Amino acid sequence: MTKILRNFGLVLLFVTILGVVVGVVVFRNTFQTPDLPEIRSLEPTFPSRIETLDGQWMDGAFATKPVHLNELPAHVPQAFIAAEDHEFYSHHAFSVRGMIRAALANWRGEKITQGASTITQQLARQFVGSERTYDRKIREILLARRIEEHYTKDEILDVYLKSVFFGSNATGLTQASWRFFHKDPRELSVVEAATLAGVLPAPSVYNPHANLELARRERDRVLRRMAETGVLEPAEAERLRGTPIELAQTPAPSVHRELLASARRALSEHFGEDAWEKGGITVVVQEDLALVGRAREALHKGVLELMERQEKTWEPDSGEPPVFEGAMMVADTKTGRVLASVGTAFEGSSEFDRSRQACRQPGSLFKPIVYAEAVSRGISVATMLNDLPLEMETAYGPVWNPRNADFDFRGYMMLADALAASRNIPVLRLAQHLGYESIIKRARTMGVESLIDPARSMPLGASCVRVFEMMRVYAAFQRGGLSMPYADIAYFKMPDGSVSHDYLSLGGTDHRADETLRPTQVLSPEVAFVMMNLLRRVVVRGTAYELDNAWNVAAKTGTTNQYDAWFAALDGERVYIVWIGAEKHDTPLGRRENAARVAMPVFEYFFEEFAPGTLDLSPENAPKRIEFHAIDRTSGLLSKDGSDVLPFLPRTKPYDWAPSKATRQAQSVDQLYTEF
Repeated sequence: MTKILRNFGLVLLFVTILGVVVGVVVFRNTFQTPDLPEIRSLEPTFPSRIETLDGQWMDGAFATKPVHLNELPAHVPQAFIAAEDHEFYSHHAFSVRGMIRAALANWRGEKITQGASTITQQLARQFVGSERTYDRKIREILLARRIEEHYTKDEILDVYLKSVFFGSNATGLTQASWRFFHKDPRELSVVEAATLAGVLPAPSVYNPHANLELARRERDRVLRRMAETGVLEPAEAERLRGTPIELAQTPAPSVHRELLASARRALSEHFGEDAWEKGGITVVVQEDLALVGRAREALHKGVLELMERQEKTWEPDSGEPPVFEGAMMVADTKTGRVLASVGTAFEGSSEFDRSRQACRQPGSLFKPIVYAEAVSRGISVATMLNDLPLEMETAYGPVWNPRNADFDFRGYMMLADALAASRNIPVLRLAQHLGYESIIKRARTMGVESLIDPARSMPLGASCVRVFEMMRVYAAFQRGGLSMPYADIAYFKMPDGSVSHDYLSLGGTDHRADETLRPTQVLSPEVAFVMMNLLRRVVVRGTAYELDNAWNVAAKTGTTNQYDAWFAALDGERVYIVWIGAEKHDTPLGRRENAARVAMPVFEYFFEEFAPGTLDLSPENAPKRIEFHAIDRTSGLLSKDGSDVLPFLPRTKPYDWAPSKATRQAQSVDQLYTEF
């Protein structure tokens, strides 16, 4: 009895002293308490993320906005209330019983060792500081009271769950749910919710990643509290305490590092450098990851084959880049969507995206731009071009004597055959006639953004371009002369769910995106059709003749003097661009290495899935103004045997007839008779 009276006296004495102290401190701090804050300012910013069109996560945050209280299953907030403040919905900002209990515990110690902060007080603490003094505690209580006078309990609990720190760089329930269990907090089980609630008293100590046993002990404490407060049946709580904590392994970012880097660059260009860390924006890329993987596999195979032929090796851990590298892009020419982009042949080896960033000489891949300008100017595909030795003055003084790849000259040949065989001299003579500035302008309108030097060798692809630029050029041919706008991403999904910078439909007819990027008519449909026929001729009887005859594709090869090999293809639905070259411009591709041997096989490996293609250049699919005529290849004149039928724009066909075979034979005899 004496012990009870003594304890009661101590409590009474303590309460009296506490009352006096509180009164003095309250009076002093009333004027120091912060103004009523906007508690939603405590809600953290979320990092941004990268995902595919079908929602597949690639990198960054697993969630870009918090889940609201009213979206959570009941047992989730109940776990936190039971663990942190079981009287939350009944007290008025602070708990007197809790304060007395904590004060007695602290009275017995040498320093403040136990708190009694309600959920509301924990919010207030973030505005008044966390110094462990009675003075700060009183200001915390006063501010908590103000908060409860102006906000509902649900508003307070909502902000609390969004802003409380769980450790492991996770602030708020949403981030913690993804960090520890890799799931949306709306999917948390009772055990998982209790585990997260148990972390809060000491996030660094009870972190399940750091100490699973301590985390389980705290989880079981929360489950007991849930049973004591009537949230769980005691038997159910007991059963759940016997279950293990099953943490989820956080997925690794996509292996397509250059694609991720490209998406992050697009994000920072539009929303600033800090958008990745705290923008809460979802960057949606256009690529189909299955096709990206297939393109990488094809490119890797092509580069390895080149290295083997040239007896080159590369060790990923050497710290040096590989001798040869590559890039590939595939796009749907109807919609403009980039289906696959690969910026390195070696998966995960680099963030440098050679499909978007590397500027390389295209060689003969540039020539169709010259021919497109010629056809647009009314020059016939049957026009005879001069393939004889040529001297050209240069700005640097010496006379330049260009040559063909085979070091030979073929005399006169049709424009169509000059393109198919990728002859250099004819295209240079044609460019002189057209004017270099008009060719540069044509290249600009078709999609080349890189600087083009009007040097004498410009028509041969001497100025560097990027893979995506050549993809746009060739896509315009297949799109009936309509340009194909390009963007690195599909669109941005903002934290509020709205869509920004929607580039996905730029290539189609539904123009929802930036008007400055809408498709424009850069070639007439007739010129585009003629060019498609000329590129088909490259496959039938030109530099790409080794392609499967059953494939309905048009194509063009491009080889520079030493370091680059390109291949472009069109199959009626898609455009394909491949580049392989010397990474540092210091190692030639090698003797007898050209685009048909180096770059074209990459397309073949990839295209097997889509073969034979849907390209149809029959007269039935030609623009109405296109005319078809049989042409004699040796003279470029009309032919009666119908062996070589070519498309012509109105008023561009030849009007004279080529000599018949019998006439030619007679002329040959007469010539021999005259000579001998």
